[in-house]
Amino acid sequence: MGDASTERNSFLRLRYVVVTVVVVFLVWVGVFIYQRATLTPGKSGKFNGELTRLVVEAQVASAGERNAWKDFVDAGELHMGQVRALVNSDKRTDWPQGRWPPAASDVWDPETTPEMKATIRTLINSWEAQGLLTKLDAVAAGKRFVRPVGEERVMEILLPELGNTRALARFCKGRMYFAAADHDGKEFVRSARHALTLAAVCKKQFSIIDHLVGIAMDSLIADTIGQAVRDGMLDATACRELLSLLDAVYTPVDPSAGIKSERIVTRDAVEWTHSDDANGDGRIIPSVVLELAENRGSAKSGEVTRLKKLAMILGPSKKQTLAKFDEYFALAEAQALMPLRERLGGKTPPADEFFKTIDTQYAVVRYYAPSVGQYMMMSDRGDLEIAGAKVMLALEVHRAAHGNYPATLAALDPPLTSLKLKSHWREEFRYTRFDAAAVNFPYVLYWIGTDATDDAGRAPDSGENQPPFTPEAVGYDYVFNLPRAGAKPKEPDGSR
Repeated sequence: MGDASTERNSFLRLRYVVVTVVVVFLVWVGVFIYQRATLTPGKSGKFNGELTRLVVEAQVASAGERNAWKDFVDAGELHMGQVRALVNSDKRTDWPQGRWPPAASDVWDPETTPEMKATIRTLINSWEAQGLLTKLDAVAAGKRFVRPVGEERVMEILLPELGNTRALARFCKGRMYFAAADHDGKEFVRSARHALTLAAVCKKQFSIIDHLVGIAMDSLIADTIGQAVRDGMLDATACRELLSLLDAVYTPVDPSAGIKSERIVTRDAVEWTHSDDANGDGRIIPSVVLELAENRGSAKSGEVTRLKKLAMILGPSKKQTLAKFDEYFALAEAQALMPLRERLGGKTPPADEFFKTIDTQYAVVRYYAPSVGQYMMMSDRGDLEIAGAKVMLALEVHRAAHGNYPATLAALDPPLTSLKLKSHWREEFRYTRFDAAAVNFPYVLYWIGTDATDDAGRAPDSGENQPPFTPEAVGYDYVFNLPRAGAKPKEPDGSR
């Protein structure tokens, strides 16, 4: 009897212990959930002033130089207002290319008929008559462009001016076509100045998105100049002026500066996605992160799932998250400073591979960190294309002065070393002069490509370059003066 009583008491004590543990655990979970649900986000805008300072310091301007940012925005808004007016009042459903009004740059499309070109010219003239060129001249005269940044979340700052600016760049490209067709070198250079300035303004801002838009516009300008040179639409005077213009206005993106800014942007994101314990630490607030991800509609389902898991487990602290961001950006900054061939050589894993090495609980890092690998690749591409356009211009200047293209790039006048090209382009550009009677293809100018192998100017059968710095580009060179469809080069005369 005594043994049975003892066993019963032991069982009761064990049950009480288990019940107590369960109750304590449930209370702890309840308190934990309550605390996480009532966490107060850190204050956004903490680093906005630092971002503005970086933008200001990166721009060379005289003391007291006015901020011409409003001129930049006004030009874009004026043009988009003109476009919207056409959509609303004169919408054409029979336009062959489907989009009305057409982009002015469509005039360069080989499939654009003379009638379509005439329509585009009329549109351009009407936009000019409404004061658009005056606005662009004001932008081109500006020296300092600083986007106002308030105290809002940096990552949520809307950038409507970027879409407007891309439309303006296409407008400039269309103007360049008609100026070249009219043998108006002065107006061609003026249009190029406007487009280059728009690109430069974008590249002077703090975000990678700004920089990528500026780079895309650089590529558009380089392509336009290249087409005009290839088709014999520019005289030597225009070519010389364009060379001077590129030296004066074009500045390549410095990826390390962009990465430095993005590090600050992510620090701001960590501030308002985590609580603040007043000691530089805090906890993730899953509801804030989930709301942003779902509202933007840009998070992959797997990322959202990981973010939801954070609501149920004790995720990394603010300090731990910041430390992971620091690791990533340190890798990115180191790669941005590497010589081109060292970066392309594959000996060092791309910085973006970092995401494959970190625990899935660092969903905030995975979601907010930019893809710097793509950013660096596009930066290199934009600079490559501008460099190629400069050499093509210099070749035309040489031909005008000497009666023929140079036998080699070493004989180029003006000298290759005077063109302000990065050393790796100078060392890796190749040139072959063809028989002078070759129609539309007197020479081939190319870069030896991603694989650093000279393939004698080999380009894909499609007649279009493979995007450089990608696996698809291996085995091909990057040809700057690809011939028009049907134009074939003659056999080389042995000069290179």
